[in-house]
Amino acid sequence: MNVNATFYKRIGKRLLDLTIAIPLAALTLPVLIFATIAVLVTLGRPVMYLQTRVGEFGEAFTIFKVRTMNEHGETVPVTRLLRKMSIDEFTQLWNVILGDMSLVGPRPEVWEKAEDHGLISHPRNWVQPGMTGAWQITPARNGEIRDGVEYDLGYIESVSLWTDLRILAATPAAMLRGETD
Repeated sequence: MNVNATFYKRIGKRLLDLTIAIPLAALTLPVLIFATIAVLVTLGRPVMYLQTRVGEFGEAFTIFKVRTMNEHGETVPVTRLLRKMSIDEFTQLWNVILGDMSLVGPRPEVWEKAEDHGLISHPRNWVQPGMTGAWQITPARNGEIRDGVEYDLGYIESVSLWTDLRILAATPAAMLRGETD
């Protein structure tokens, strides 16, 4: 652990994550039940999608998502809506509760893509990945993760309670605009 890390980085960020993620997981449960039933009816089993992503310090972890594509990589209208509203990612609150992710941080890259682009040991992974982040709330979010590296590095330099609260506050509007993934 970095002895120069602020109290917020060492302890406060995790407390904020748990304080928000636990009640939010409970509140989103009805929506997730609807989403899993919709996936079951339209795409069949499995309803969950598990994928290896790059976590803090380049460690691998399994991310949880509601499946939104069929075996051919196609979506149907209901699953397109789940993706557009980021409902398929509500399950990542469990990743936050488990400590694999934070609410705010760089988006965790798919392991294979990170390998291809040299992003596993990249400085963007020196903090926990997040469900949302500085890049995810911008219109630029629709590109590849490697396109958002500068946003991620800027976030890492300015991690604070204020920065995280500002990003969290901006996330619902970005979700409604369909700018998060």
